[in-house]
Amino acid sequence: VATPCPLQFPTNYPSEERIQFLTEKMAHYAYIFQKNAYVIGPESRRQDVQPIYNEAVAEFNANPANPSPPTMPKQGDLNGEAEWFALCDEICQMQPTRLHDFYTISMAAYAGMRYILERAVEPMSDELFALIMNGFNAIAFKRCKDEGITNQTPSSQRWSRAPRNPNGGNVVGPHLIGQKIRYEDELTGDVAELTVRGCDQTPGRAPRYNVEYSDGEREKLSTKSLGRLLIHRIP
Repeated sequence: VATPCPLQFPTNYPSEERIQFLTEKMAHYAYIFQKNAYVIGPESRRQDVQPIYNEAVAEFNANPANPSPPTMPKQGDLNGEAEWFALCDEICQMQPTRLHDFYTISMAAYAGMRYILERAVEPMSDELFALIMNGFNAIAFKRCKDEGITNQTPSSQRWSRAPRNPNGGNVVGPHLIGQKIRYEDELTGDVAELTVRGCDQTPGRAPRYNVEYSDGEREKLSTKSLGRLLIHRIP
C-alpha cells in the first residue's frame, strides 16, 4: 500500500510521487471492492440478499464517522484527504464475519475511489486523468486476475475523460431539473439512478446541481461531475 503523500503537493500540477500515490491508492480500493463483489456474488443473486444490503447501507450512512459524500473533503484540502483515506482504510482492514461486513467494506472502498475520481483527479489535465485511471485499472485488473477473482473484475478498457462540452442529450443545464437519470457507474459497472432536484446558481460561482440517489442520499454535483454521469446514461 502506498504511503501518504506529503501535503505540499499541489493538485493541479502534481508531482510524480503524487500521481503514483493516487494510482496505487485507486488500485488498492478497486481491488478491495471487486474482491468483495466476488464474495457477494453475481447480479442474479443480489435480489436474495437485498435486505442485508439495505441494512448495511442504512447503518453505514447513519454513522457520521463513516466516509460519505456530505463529508467528502473539497478539492485541494490534502489534510482532509489524509483523514478521508484513513477512515476508508480503517474500514477496509476490518475482518468480515458476515455478508453485512462485506457490504460495509465495499462502501468504504467505493468512498475512497469516489474521492479520487471526483476531487483528486478532477482538476488535472485529460492526459494526467488518463494516466492515473488507466494505471490503476491495469494494476487492479492484474491483481484480480492473478487471484482468480473472475466475477466483475475491473475492465481492461482504456479510460478517457468525458468530453468537456458534451453534445445532444448529454448537455448539462437547468432543463435536467426533475429528470430521473439512469446510468452505468463508471467505477463498478452497476446500474444506478438519481433525480436532479435543483440547481444552485450563485453569481460568480459555477452551478452546483442538487441530486438525490435512489437510496435517498443527496449530494451536490458540479457541471463536470453530472456531465460525466450523463456520458454513461442508459435508457
